[in-house]
Amino acid sequence: QAAHTLSQILTDDAVRHLVTLLVSGYLILQPGDLREWNADPESFVNADLSEEGLRVRPTSENLLSTLMQGRKEVVAAVTLQMLNQVSSSPTDTSNTSILLRESVYSAVGLCSYDLQELLAFSSWFQGSLQQAMAAQPAHPLHHVIRRRVASLLAAFVDSLREPGVRGEAYRVCVSLLKDPDMVVRVTAADSLLHLVDDTGFYQDSFLPYLPEAVEGLFGLMSDSQEVDTKLRILNVVSVLMEGMGRKIRPVVGCVVASVPSLWEQAQEQHLMKGAVLITITRLVQALGADIVSIADFVVSVVAFSCDVSSQYQLYTLEDGLDLWRAALRALPAPHPPLLALFPLVVQVVERDHEFLQVCLHIAESHLLLSGGQQTLQQFGPELQRLLTATLGQVPDAGSLMLLEVVDTLL
Repeated sequence: QAAHTLSQILTDDAVRHLVTLLVSGYLILQPGDLREWNADPESFVNADLSEEGLRVRPTSENLLSTLMQGRKEVVAAVTLQMLNQVSSSPTDTSNTSILLRESVYSAVGLCSYDLQELLAFSSWFQGSLQQAMAAQPAHPLHHVIRRRVASLLAAFVDSLREPGVRGEAYRVCVSLLKDPDMVVRVTAADSLLHLVDDTGFYQDSFLPYLPEAVEGLFGLMSDSQEVDTKLRILNVVSVLMEGMGRKIRPVVGCVVASVPSLWEQAQEQHLMKGAVLITITRLVQALGADIVSIADFVVSVVAFSCDVSSQYQLYTLEDGLDLWRAALRALPAPHPPLLALFPLVVQVVERDHEFLQVCLHIAESHLLLSGGQQTLQQFGPELQRLLTATLGQVPDAGSLMLLEVVDTLL
């Protein structure tokens, strides 16, 4: 009964009118939005990317998405019709036209999943979108178009399969990391994350853009003030390093130079500590045997992160243990300062068994790196405590893991 009543109210004509009203009225950036954008760009973009709050524009976006799910044929037709209208005059740079164009682009991005087969995004991106970005870049409202184009690349990432088009998407995103507008830069970083964390990402294709991307990301991090922004950028850096694997090496120098200062900045920001630790772990994995160049720095970070008596261990312990394990596996030869931290892993296990698996992996890597005899001589009492804290106190799987450590020792 309810569905029948709703279908009588939301006729095709009513849906067309509602979609037109949403896109041409409620999705448009209002003077208050633009004032907030200019006054506090980081708060604006972080709230927008997180879809926070019950403001009119986010609520209208949700309504449009809901209408698309229920009345796809009608909503898609109206949306594409409005897109054709704004695309027919890409050089119209009146304030009204620019804001309407941004609103239509926003609607297309919101409905990207349902428009994938109806819109040739690659052709649109290389044609009208590029023209819109090039039209009078000095216009006071041009930044809203640049920002929206960046967000569309994330929304239509599944359509960017052809190597040439994807390369152009990389170029646009990376260049926007150095845009004069902070909102554009953060949005470009978010879109770059979608492009990298995707099945269509190939290391060799991204290599030409890697140096500028890393420089742009760390530059953005340096210029940002809010913790939420720094966390976003750190996540992009970590995902990029993981995606590039050993091919991150050409820019390792830039990362190595930036990471220690990031760690220092994170001392007063608990949430940042974990993000920085993940970035350092990715760096260690990328460096491999070259970790010796930053080994002492890694030792200081592990010592701080894995101290169970620290007031920060809630934020650092898990990621610190992952870093420790990665460092031991990367080292080509024993590094005494890192090996000297072995008692910390025993303290973690004695406290509880939450991180037993990674702790036993650390113990095994320690034995393989330094040799069982040397470990017994230096840390015999600690090894005994590790056995005491584990045997008979954990499930069978934990006991089997411990036996592997003992086997390695013998």
